[in-house]
Parts: sequence; C-alpha cells; structure tokens
Amino acid sequence: MADVAGDDWPVPAFKVPFDEEQLVLMGLIAAVWGQIDFYINQLIQSLHGIDHRQRRLLVKDTTIGPKLDLLLKSIDRAVDDRARDAIREAVGATKRTVERRNACAHGIWGIWTGENDQPVPAVMTKPGIVPVLKADDLRQLYFDIANASALVDEAFCIVSNFAEPMRGRTFFFGPRPPGA
Repeated sequence: MADVAGDDWPVPAFKVPFDEEQLVLMGLIAAVWGQIDFYINQLIQSLHGIDHRQRRLLVKDTTIGPKLDLLLKSIDRAVDDRARDAIREAVGATKRTVERRNACAHGIWGIWTGENDQPVPAVMTKPGIVPVLKADDLRQLYFDIANASALVDEAFCIVSNFAEPMRGRTFFFGPRPPGA
C-alpha cells in the first residue's frame, strides 16, 4: 500500500491494497462520477422544464441507473435529433461504466489469489465471486468515466443551448465569482 498516511492516522479494518497511482485513480473516479451525476440531474431538469426543487422531488435518493432510464424515457422532450442523439450517446457511455464504478465504490478491496495463485489487488462484490474489477483496471475505468462525463456535458450543452461544453474547465460555485 502507498505510504500516504502518517502514524497518527486511524487504521481501517483492512489494509487498502493500492499503490499511489491507484489511489489517485480512485480519487479521480469518485470526483468525475460526481460530475456525471450532477449533469444527469441537470439534463433531467432541463428536459422536464422544472426547477431544482422540483427535480430533487422527482429524483430524490435515486441512483444513476434509474436516472439514466428516466432520461431515455424523456428523450422525446428534446428539441431535435441532435439533442436526442447526444443524450443517447451520453446515456450509453455512462451505462457501460455503472457496474464497474459501483464495484469500485461499493465493493471491498483486497488481494485476490484466484488466477494462477498470483495475488492481485481486486474488488469483491459478492463472497466467492470472481472480481468484477482489479486494480489494474482502474486506469481504463477512469478513461471510460471521463469520456462519459464529457458526453453528458456535451448533451447538456446541446439540450440547454449553451455555446460549448465545459470540457477541461474548472467548476466554480459559491456566493461570488473567484477573485471577486
């Protein structure tokens, strides 16, 4: 495991079996998933012509899978074929990552010895089941999630008539603009 914690840090029940790059990838996956969830909510709000309070009532405590299904069921509300195609592409890219991301975020990481008795960091989601994800898969998962984030952003911009996607920009929020 990467030595990133000091002696005064609490010790968890089990050792986290990641090197520093894998820890960074886990953080990136979590952060970018937040972008996807945010933009999926914005797309739902925009397609339904509702405000954020109404959207929260509509999708409160709803996981990403049902939200993606709601987007597809609502696709006829999009203004044109370009917007509908962008939504379909974004939903498809996101759906292809859900199982791996959920395993990554909700499974228990440990050392798996089921392949030629070679120990590898992997995630277990159900006892005795071959891992859905190994630590070596985190880079590809991040690439797939980053791509899905960009596609969801693009779909939102098309549906909402924004000039261009936010790709690569910093997201700011708060009571005033930065530096004001």
